[in-house]
Amino acid sequence: MKYCLHIETATEDCSVALSVDGSLLRELISEEKLSHAASLIPLIDQLFEQENLRVDDLSAVAVSMGPGSYTGLRIGLSAAKGIAYAANIPLIGVSTLKSAAAGAKKAFDIVANDIIMPVIDARRMEVYAMLFDFEMNVIKEAEAWIMEENSLDSIEADRIIFSGNGAEKLKTLFGNDTRCVFIDDRVHLASNGIQESFEKFGKEDFENTAYCEPFYLKEFIPGKPKVKGLR
Repeated sequence: MKYCLHIETATEDCSVALSVDGSLLRELISEEKLSHAASLIPLIDQLFEQENLRVDDLSAVAVSMGPGSYTGLRIGLSAAKGIAYAANIPLIGVSTLKSAAAGAKKAFDIVANDIIMPVIDARRMEVYAMLFDFEMNVIKEAEAWIMEENSLDSIEADRIIFSGNGAEKLKTLFGNDTRCVFIDDRVHLASNGIQESFEKFGKEDFENTAYCEPFYLKEFIPGKPKVKGLR
């Protein structure tokens, strides 16, 4: 059996999951949002303890690569790299937006002529977004969108299914558009990346453990420290 550890820290939620041969065994989710640095390793330890497994039992580790929170992505990838290196197993990178789209399919009955549009909050009225058809084929690759009232005019679909932590704020713009459906379920979960991870494992589509970087989508520009005395 092929065990895989899955890590999701790209947004405010922190979660970990274990799968075997592409099927979910168990998932743990931190109750405290934005607690990745404090919660991630204890969650992983708890997960292995509950399943009576060790890191040596893993065949791969998968991690959400972005786009998303700069800090969250770095925390998740650093942990995944450490585990992959120590256990000498492959590292698999998972798209945060594709996972959110997979979560939408679990939560809602999506049919032909629907478009799935996972969106991650990028502050103000900007989101990171992708477009998928009802079979999860990519229609539009990930990009940063500044959302305006006419932003959906070029999308031809019976329904546009929004999922992700950026969906809530888009209700102010598109809540009256009868084509729009907003998924309120939590979709930024480690378990929603299992299918992509399993497919990549079969294709040996692995990341370079030493040199891979998160997919920020927009260039990371560190801010000035706000703590007195730091420069």
